[in-house]
Amino acid sequence: MYPEMVRDFWEIAWKAANQMWRAMVFCLLQVLVLGAVAVACCVRAPMIISVVIFFMTFVVGHFVNVLSKAVGRMGTLVGTIAAALVTMLIPDLESLNFSQEVVGVDDMIGISVMGWGLAYTAVYTTAIVLLALLLFRNREVL
Repeated sequence: MYPEMVRDFWEIAWKAANQMWRAMVFCLLQVLVLGAVAVACCVRAPMIISVVIFFMTFVVGHFVNVLSKAVGRMGTLVGTIAAALVTMLIPDLESLNFSQEVVGVDDMIGISVMGWGLAYTAVYTTAIVLLALLLFRNREVL
């Protein structure tokens, strides 16, 4: 038997489990945002277009920080406005991604970070669901 595993096994296991449930909360928050986008797309658009919009939201949502910084570096007023518009319209899913922190057990995800992630998700999901309600209200039912 390996003595280094037995010595601090339960302490290491507790830290890893504590970190994993925090990471699972952030995965749930990403799913909530993407679910709201999927519902909003399915209200008005056909299924294929909804799938494409949903997939593009997922992909671009993980690159929104990089895109906004690249557009903001142009230094023009149009670039600054475009960067602000991109960050407002597309959900920043990378702010809910803490895969690097989960790998290292010593780097704990703080409760305040979880609170800000929950607040961001609540505001964004509420806004998207309200938009879906407005779109559904104007839809004609045959």
